[in-house]
Amino acid sequence: MSMKIVISGATGELGGSIVLDLCKRFPQAYILAFGRDEEKLALLREKIKKSFPDRQWPVFVTQGQKISKNDTDPNGDISTEQDRNKIFNAIEKRLGGVDMYINTIGLYKSDSKLDVKSAQELRETNFTSNASFTEELISRFSDGKTPLVIADIGTIGAVAELVKKPLEGTTIYGESKARLVEHTMNLAKNHENVFARIVHPGPFGASAQKIADEFGDCWAMKTEDVANFSLDLFFAPSKEKIVQGIICAEPHFFWGHIGDIDMLGIEGLTMTHSFKVRKKKSMFLVRKDK
Repeated sequence: MSMKIVISGATGELGGSIVLDLCKRFPQAYILAFGRDEEKLALLREKIKKSFPDRQWPVFVTQGQKISKNDTDPNGDISTEQDRNKIFNAIEKRLGGVDMYINTIGLYKSDSKLDVKSAQELRETNFTSNASFTEELISRFSDGKTPLVIADIGTIGAVAELVKKPLEGTTIYGESKARLVEHTMNLAKNHENVFARIVHPGPFGASAQKIADEFGDCWAMKTEDVANFSLDLFFAPSKEKIVQGIICAEPHFFWGHIGDIDMLGIEGLTMTHSFKVRKKKSMFLVRKDK
């Protein structure tokens, strides 16, 4: 039976990269990817068609699906129960179930520019809506017998929060992501055959590289590399209920700091693989099983 994978945040830079990587890794998987930006979703559809012209198994890139003629097309937003239900209906109609849910939704804004409404939006997007969606997805699609993997994209700032050593200048984004990670881990602990796979990337992408250039002695990772390493961890064989990993460049930066993994005070990490880039600098993935 073909694997059934659902991906949120497909209009984001990382979400789109993960969709393309999945198409390459699993040519027979059923994939449903959703997001809020229809223009970006259209571009992703075209990339899939161009990159995988011979793919026979379906990839649904959508804002949601109309279930009946009286139904309105949801916008890929999971903040309301109505839209969440429409996405669940689309999953049921298109895939018939879920083997893995990959959550790439994330909204970042500088705390120095936040008003009350913006701060609420950060918490709602990064924690509240995601937590509700995951709870309802497990309730609807997990039978307690068939494995269901919940895979979250966290942030290296959330790691600092989780080990109770928050960095100076810790953001609402990092705090919200930390709450979501704890929530996902608790869901895995409390549900039979539900597994948590969580990746915490350091800074990545073009915008992060601009900031890294200001430091001069560090660099940001490429989005496609973060996508590749994330999937390496999500699909790595493990019977553990919870597996967490960190994807990081050395030396890396975050929130005005340049440092290494030891700054975060995490114990029990094992490096799985690494490679050099730009001749001297390296990127690696470490993981911790529970």
